[in-house]
Amino acid sequence: MGYFKQFSDLFKKFNRSEDGVVAVLVAVLMVLMIVFAGMAIDFGMGFNTRRAVNQALDAAVLAVANKLSTTDMSKAEVQAMIEEYFEANIKDSIGEDVEVTKPIVKYEIGGDTISASASAKLSNSFSPMIGLLTGGSSDETSDLAVGSSSTARFPRSNVEVSVIVDVTGSMRSHIGALKRASTSLLNALLPEDTDIAKSRIRVSFIPYSNGVKLDNTLAEKATFDVSYYGCVHERIMNQATTEVPHDFEDDEGNTDYIGSGYSYCPRNAKIVPLTADRTKIESSIRQLSAGGGTGRSNRDCLGLVHHLSKMVEFLADKQQASFI
Repeated sequence: MGYFKQFSDLFKKFNRSEDGVVAVLVAVLMVLMIVFAGMAIDFGMGFNTRRAVNQALDAAVLAVANKLSTTDMSKAEVQAMIEEYFEANIKDSIGEDVEVTKPIVKYEIGGDTISASASAKLSNSFSPMIGLLTGGSSDETSDLAVGSSSTARFPRSNVEVSVIVDVTGSMRSHIGALKRASTSLLNALLPEDTDIAKSRIRVSFIPYSNGVKLDNTLAEKATFDVSYYGCVHERIMNQATTEVPHDFEDDEGNTDYIGSGYSYCPRNAKIVPLTADRTKIESSIRQLSAGGGTGRSNRDCLGLVHHLSKMVEFLADKQQASFI
C-alpha cells in the first residue's frame, strides 16, 4: 500500500504540474516559424525575379520603340530584337535554376505601340513543407511562377532635318570644331548602322558662304545656265524677299536669272539634298573650308538655304528645270 500511495501521489503531482508547457509550445511553434520564414525567403526571391523580368522587358521594349521611331522594321525583326535585348539584360539578374520563357510580342505594322510579356518559374525551398505539414502534396507548392509585361509608344512621323552650316571667312579658325560638331550630329541622326531603305529620318546638309554649291547640272537648271562654278545665290533687289521664280520676267519682258551675281560659294562642299545615306553627308563635311562672306542679312540667307534645300531635292528627284 505504501508504494501504491507514493505512486498515486506522484501521478497527481505530475498531473497538476505546469512545468515544461512552454517548451512544448515553443517546439511546435518553432516548426511553423521556420516554415513561414522560409516562405518569406521564397516569395522574396520570387519578387526579385519578377523585378528582374520587368526591368529586362522594359529595356527591350524601349530599345525597340526607339528603333521603330526612326526605322521601319518587320514583325520578325521586332521579335528578334526584343529577344536579344531581353536575354542580354536578364542573364545576370536571376538564378541559374530559374526558367524564363521567351517574350511574347504584340506589334502591328504601321502602329505606334509595342508591348511584350514574359514569365519565369523558380523552385521553392521552404514552401513545399506546408504540404508535408498539412498532409497534402508538396508538388503543389514546389514552384513559383511570376510574370510581367511592358508597353511603349513611339512617334510614327517621318523626320526631315535641314542642317545649315556657316563656312564664311569668320569660321576659318573654327572649321575643325565645325566638322567635329557636324559629325556628332550626323551620328545622332543617322548612325553608321542605319538602313537607308528603312530609315524614317532624312537629313539635308547645307554649307553656306555667299550662296550654296550644287552639282553643276542642277546649278545650271536652277540658274538657267548662268551659274558660276555650281554656285546658286539668293534673289536680289526688289525680289530679295519674294517667292517669285528665279526666271523672273521684268517690265520690259526680259527673262533672266535674278540671283545676286556673286561668283563665290563654298569651294568644295556641296549641298546634300534630303537623304538617309550618311556617306553623302560625310563627304560634304570632309570638304568644308572657310571663305567668302554672308553676302546679305542673316534672315535672307536662312530663307535662301531653306528654299534651296527643298528646291534641290525637287530637281534631283524630278529632274525639272524650274522651281517655285
